[in-house]
Amino acid sequence: MFDIYKRVLPSCGGYINEAGIIHLDRLEIVLIELEKMEYEAFELDMGNAAWLKAKQSGHYDDTNEQRVEKKPLVITPYQKSLVKEVKEFTSYPLGNGLDFPATLNAADRKFVQDLATALGLEYQSVTDEDGGKHLRIHFKEDFEPEEEGEEAMKRILRKYERAQVSQQSVEEAEAAMERKYQQKFEEWKDNYYKVLSTLRFAWLTGTGEIAFFVA
Repeated sequence: MFDIYKRVLPSCGGYINEAGIIHLDRLEIVLIELEKMEYEAFELDMGNAAWLKAKQSGHYDDTNEQRVEKKPLVITPYQKSLVKEVKEFTSYPLGNGLDFPATLNAADRKFVQDLATALGLEYQSVTDEDGGKHLRIHFKEDFEPEEEGEEAMKRILRKYERAQVSQQSVEEAEAAMERKYQQKFEEWKDNYYKVLSTLRFAWLTGTGEIAFFVA
């Protein structure tokens, strides 16, 4: 805490306590930095927890500590329908490519882009007549059907078709993970400060030193 105080003091514009007056705006700067330190200490202590790794990696579907290394592919019902559209397109490619609606949200847009990349397809943003933009995927210009390449695409599509379907949206999953994170953080913080509260000062006779000991 003192290290933080010394570090931020030059940017506070003065002392927190001046003639008995507490400057809350300056105190806030210290508290914000202290909160950052708490989160860093918390994540350091919880580094091996699967739910924390899931939050950091974005794989919100699996928080079981024994399964964190093997995460199943989880998609939404709508993404399942997108896989079906892409499969039909790769089986019978027509026109300039496969167009997706401009209403596609960011998560589903990225899902399609990742799927296209895995299949060796290209994607681009296309401007509509009214100025709106939508996503389009298509085969590469030099694409030539080969049995090996087609089999590879089928394997990837089967993987997505067999994916676990979750009724929970990405936003809902993120919110649930954030709630779990905050709950664990509060539990850790309660325990952390409970331990600190047991520390007592002991004045060592004749040495002039202050020592800490656990009560």
